[in-house]
Amino acid sequence: MMDSDTMPDDRPNLSKRIFRVGALAAALALLLFFVNLLIFDRQGAAQAVERDITQSWGAPQTVAGPWLIVPHEVQRVRRVERKSGRVTEEAYRKRTLITFVPETVDVDATLRPQTLSRALYELTVYDADVGLAARFRPQVPDRASVDEGTLKWADARLMFGVSDPRGLSPELTVTVNGERARPEAGIPGENTRPGMLSVPLDLTGAPTGPLALTVNAEMRGSRAIDFVTPGQTTRTNMESIWPHPSFQQVSPTQSAIGEDGFRATWEVSNLATGTPLVMTQTEPPTFSGAVTASVALVEPVNLYSRLARATKYGVLFIALSFLTYLLFDIIGDRRVSLLGYALMGLGLVLFFVLLTALSEHISFLPAYLGAAATLTLMIALYSRAILGGTQPAAILGGLLATLYAGLYQLLGLEDFALLTGSLILLAALAALMYATRNIGRAVPAPA
Repeated sequence: MMDSDTMPDDRPNLSKRIFRVGALAAALALLLFFVNLLIFDRQGAAQAVERDITQSWGAPQTVAGPWLIVPHEVQRVRRVERKSGRVTEEAYRKRTLITFVPETVDVDATLRPQTLSRALYELTVYDADVGLAARFRPQVPDRASVDEGTLKWADARLMFGVSDPRGLSPELTVTVNGERARPEAGIPGENTRPGMLSVPLDLTGAPTGPLALTVNAEMRGSRAIDFVTPGQTTRTNMESIWPHPSFQQVSPTQSAIGEDGFRATWEVSNLATGTPLVMTQTEPPTFSGAVTASVALVEPVNLYSRLARATKYGVLFIALSFLTYLLFDIIGDRRVSLLGYALMGLGLVLFFVLLTALSEHISFLPAYLGAAATLTLMIALYSRAILGGTQPAAILGGLLATLYAGLYQLLGLEDFALLTGSLILLAALAALMYATRNIGRAVPAPA
């Protein structure tokens, strides 16, 4: 029997095997990076298709206004230096726009969503019926440095807009004080954004009573709709059969969400939005004001973000599977060649490629089950052959099935994903420490 001085030391060979297996695992982790690039490329292709659909159907819409726009001209004097060096004064007329915000604005919108498909990709779009009623009582504040006599009421216009006019139906109904009006594009002589519409009022002087504007429009858009409808008091009611709304930028005061859709109400004052009731501007308003209501028709789970998250756990799959092989190699005395490690690792990487390809054609759960079952069976059968037994193959197959089941649960979590993943790693480390507790243990010196 050999004493401790003559006993062969296997630690160099063990260290060398661990180093080689670790290098192979690092190379497979690099392959996972390229799988992530593949998913990113597929996501870019999906976004390109979405842009094509929005070009033909309509982009996310923003409904803005209304405002009462009244030109204002005053005579000013400026000093001008001549070529001779002499400074003279000359008169000129300064033109600005006085913008009045409505006293009240009431908006009712109904969204009818649908899904458009092109090739492998889909986009949620909608038809919207929008009704808007506004009431103006234009009064110039006493503190404003504006002489009412300089306001050009004959050129006054009511103005509103839709950010993507391609989606606006020609069946647009506008009335002013109950009388049908015909909107025009922009304001003649002014620099206005595309999609801005205006209605001439043909006033002979300052209005003696309120101005009531109603707009009924049908429009098409995609994904989201925003309302920039400033008023002293603004109330917006919106409903749709879409069960997954996301209320963005401003939360509704009341909302109800169910499987049959949602209903929401926003009530906003100009004090909350910081919008003055009367503004002096050099150009007409745009779509960049304070949002008074907003909703996005979101998908409950984005496919490509879920695939990218899944791939990030691929390193964990490779590490735990390699460690299982290594334990069989060291403890079970079942030598596994680097080729065996490599082929098993390639199978683990291929899972994510197969999952991406299948999920573009069928729903995510069947794709996940199909890819996981296929790769688990392949690796288990291969392990049975190279490990020379059913029990090691069953252990490895059980490990992979557990990992795939845990990964699917992690993909459905948001707030607890990090905590759950940390607990799984902690449990794996504890099991590994227990299984390897006797490896490399020091031999007690003879008495």
